[in-house]
Amino acid sequence: MNPDARVQELDDWPLVCQLLPPGWQDQALLLGALRRARGFPDAVVLLRTLLVHVAGGCSLKETATLAQEAGWCDVSAVALFKRLRAAEQWLRWMANPLWQRHPTPSLPHGYRVRAIDATTVGRPGSLGVRGQDTRREIRDS
Repeated sequence: MNPDARVQELDDWPLVCQLLPPGWQDQALLLGALRRARGFPDAVVLLRTLLVHVAGGCSLKETATLAQEAGWCDVSAVALFKRLRAAEQWLRWMANPLWQRHPTPSLPHGYRVRAIDATTVGRPGSLGVRGQDTRREIRDS
């Protein structure tokens, strides 16, 4: 099986469209996600591209490259970032009916939910563990 056929076989776009609320394409214009159509011919291409980034876990640069290779659009990573920011209200509008359709189950009495982010980011010149400066101080004798 050639790679293009395999990609088509794994394409869940028709299923995704079944989950979207009616009028989602029109809302892209009304809520400002497609205020300027530069690079994105329509709401379908915009949403598919944004989902590659958000749900697929790709970087903005990877997403822009994949969208170009798929023949959807030709945009830069910076343009994609700006479009993602502009699409915030539109994405929220589409997500709200999904949350209402599948509400979060209640927890047993006395239990609470706590979300903890244990991400650590190392970068050149960082101060080390827990933000403490681990470099030795050189003093004149």
